[in-house]
Amino acid sequence: MLAQVVRCKPLRTVRAPLPRVLSTFAILRQAHVLQLHHRHLSTTLTLFLPRDRHPTHLHNLLTNKYGFCPSCEAPYLLALPICAECGNIGVLPPRVNYFDLFELEKDPRRGAFDLDEKILKQMYLGMQKICHPDAWSTKSEEERKRAEDISSILNTAYSTLLTPLSRAQYILSQKGIDLMETDSLGQDHSEFLAQVLETRELLEGPLNFQELEAIRTRNDDRATYTVERLSQLFREGNWEQAREDAITLRYWQGIEDAVKERLSE
Repeated sequence: MLAQVVRCKPLRTVRAPLPRVLSTFAILRQAHVLQLHHRHLSTTLTLFLPRDRHPTHLHNLLTNKYGFCPSCEAPYLLALPICAECGNIGVLPPRVNYFDLFELEKDPRRGAFDLDEKILKQMYLGMQKICHPDAWSTKSEEERKRAEDISSILNTAYSTLLTPLSRAQYILSQKGIDLMETDSLGQDHSEFLAQVLETRELLEGPLNFQELEAIRTRNDDRATYTVERLSQLFREGNWEQAREDAITLRYWQGIEDAVKERLSE
């Protein structure tokens, strides 16, 4: 199998009319964001890879992971429908999986919830440089509109995966479990709800900076514990309990927002 890979037809020199595309690929490579899934081949493939390509891009090319450009039939190197060969920009499906979009593990049983926020940010910034509307200012109106749409989806995907609460809600939605704003916990959680109510009442009274920070610290500890529980529940595939814990985390987030509001007064 390895010999077959070595004898693959050499890749053509990239002739992308968008220098920003190639420079962004270099940024992603240097940050080691895109890593070849088949690690035992990474060293060998790198030896036969042009300097402006990353091993993962060759892996995606060989497996046709993202399909081909309809204009020149070159394989897409990222989840973005932007061709590095001819510069053609396609349409990104609005319901694309956000984890797939950023090359992240998407299976909650394999740690999707525990993503590396630093890598998420690096992927987001790199992809935004590729499709930012300013980079397409000299292109046609249709191309500019497609770039704007992709940029908007990237913004939504990034903000969704960035925080544990919205990330948990997104994972649950992928399992057909949608959390509504009006969802709450039942009476069997009366002790927890009383705790939340007590904290809310405290925040409505006169408090100095130290007292607000003390409430915030306790709330952070509770939120951290809930996030750790969610991680375990997702790995176990316990979706219903994960739903309850996501609602719990939303209560803690509400207290955090209330503390921030009081501190800004």
